[in-house]
Amino acid sequence: MAENNPDILLIVGGENFPCHRKVLKKASSYFSAMFTSDMLENHASEVELHDVKPEAFSSLLEFAYHQYIDINQKNVFDLLEAAAYLQFSEFVDECVSYLLNILDCTNCIQVWIIADMMNLEVLLKQAKQIVLWEFELVANSLEFCELPKRLLLEVLPHDGLIINREMQVYYSIIKWIESDQRLRSDDLFELFICIRFDCLSAKEIDEICAHPFVEFDPLVKKLLVNIMDTSVLMKSKNPSISSCKLKDHVMLDQSYKELLCTEGKSCDIYVTDNSNLSDVRDKLKIIENRYSRVVSSGQNTNSQEKQDEYFKLWKDVVSFVFCKQKRCVPMSPVMIGTQISEIDKIPGENSHGLLQGLIYNESKESFEMVTSLYVGEQRSSPLKGYSACCIGKNIYILGGEYGIGTGRWNKSVWMFDVFQKKWSLVSMMPSSRRHFQICVLNGCLYLLGGFGSYRVVLFSVECYNTKTGEWSILPSLQNPLFSSPAVSHAGRLFVFTKNIYTYHFESEVWEQVNSNYPSGSDQEYCCALSHEAGIYLIPAQPGKILFYQPDNSEVKTVGWLESGATCASLIGNFISIINQNQFLLISCEGGTVHIKKRLEISVNANFCLSLPYYWDLQ
Repeated sequence: MAENNPDILLIVGGENFPCHRKVLKKASSYFSAMFTSDMLENHASEVELHDVKPEAFSSLLEFAYHQYIDINQKNVFDLLEAAAYLQFSEFVDECVSYLLNILDCTNCIQVWIIADMMNLEVLLKQAKQIVLWEFELVANSLEFCELPKRLLLEVLPHDGLIINREMQVYYSIIKWIESDQRLRSDDLFELFICIRFDCLSAKEIDEICAHPFVEFDPLVKKLLVNIMDTSVLMKSKNPSISSCKLKDHVMLDQSYKELLCTEGKSCDIYVTDNSNLSDVRDKLKIIENRYSRVVSSGQNTNSQEKQDEYFKLWKDVVSFVFCKQKRCVPMSPVMIGTQISEIDKIPGENSHGLLQGLIYNESKESFEMVTSLYVGEQRSSPLKGYSACCIGKNIYILGGEYGIGTGRWNKSVWMFDVFQKKWSLVSMMPSSRRHFQICVLNGCLYLLGGFGSYRVVLFSVECYNTKTGEWSILPSLQNPLFSSPAVSHAGRLFVFTKNIYTYHFESEVWEQVNSNYPSGSDQEYCCALSHEAGIYLIPAQPGKILFYQPDNSEVKTVGWLESGATCASLIGNFISIINQNQFLLISCEGGTVHIKKRLEISVNANFCLSLPYYWDLQ
């Protein structure tokens, strides 16, 4: 490595590496400390390094001498461990950047473990987000069983753990324990408090009770008995809850709704609440110690005071286990637009080309920058008529024209991954269009109408499959479309012009819907928002907020918007509305709407989206 007058010989794994102290000190804090102190190594001609692989050390020297780095999926973990151990900080940064770029559900466990060991905070948080988001896939992997209990207890109780059924938490616990039953069987009790039993049916609890682990763990059995006793009390307060008997205990029969944040699924504004989990663990330790002493001594205390204290401990544990709310996708409103002020212009570039994404922080009651994307060009006029939407954890921005009527079209499809915090150019649109509507359904973007070349109003509908990257064409609209809102709901596409039209995927036809929708009204609506029970229509000018119910084709007025809206999004029972320089958070619970929050903003927002965001991991 250093043929010209090396002054130190490093021995790594039996291999010799002649080096220069000066080069090593510049690249590594470890060697800087070694060769500038009174340590023996500073005066030695040879130094042997332990716990480092020679192949990895050779790569570190290449970087130290020539700034050359060759990182791939096979060597990245060995390189990262060696670089962190020997304190090659720049090399560590390169490894972290590489891992952030390739991070996905296939490697997030390994990345999370090593990031936790090395205290690499950014990498740790992003890996944990993937584990929470892709838990179904991650829990089925072999690497899942490598998680230490401490990390497992960070995800299992998390409100934002994305699962279809709560039983998947139970299955993951059993799988993890079975992988090393001798050492992990004692952890069953502590892990079981992560299960939200209120979200399980009687049949599912029956399955849990029948498992041999439960039968041979008296504390877990006691926990389940206390949970069943709690369900009896709940049933007495709510006789409508159906129940059945299992092993002489009454259990709730309550269905658990799907929680995935894909299109059309239920979700709520995210609030994390694991603050009392450590208290519960402390109480569990007291219970375990007390149980162990009683068993070992063969005694049974009859002291009323001790029994009351013991009962209270159990009550606190069961309250935590049984009363946790359902898990929900952690959603927050996001604005996409351009900055009003001149501060954020990029020197040497056209500020009109900078799109910004700002996310609403509920706890601070303010918006924070989450991303920006430069979409300018050399002869840059502002990009007009582009569209934006979200699918899962990804923001898509596409289409538009650089100046109306210029013929300079943007056909790029950009995607922003909120966990990896990076933009990618994922596709090119097959045709030019601006001011079009986007509907999202089953991982596909449906581009409806808009303006094409020569300002022609379009009838056409194109589909981009984000999973396969393929484009396809759907039957054209019955009328041209450029400003009327459209939305996907209950597996169909809906368009609200002077009439309501819906697209049936089974028959592949558009049809007009007969309803009491105000046909021919002068009222314009800026967007349509899909809710579990129907579709909200948000007015572009001061006017009525309508609610359309496809099941009976009824349209009713649910509120009034005094200033109109530019764009809006829906999260659970809250509508986020942007109008000029104001952000409104509106509650729509109980069939009526009322303003909960009003904020001044400094962004010309063209779109308001709903994005999953783990605030506790930022």
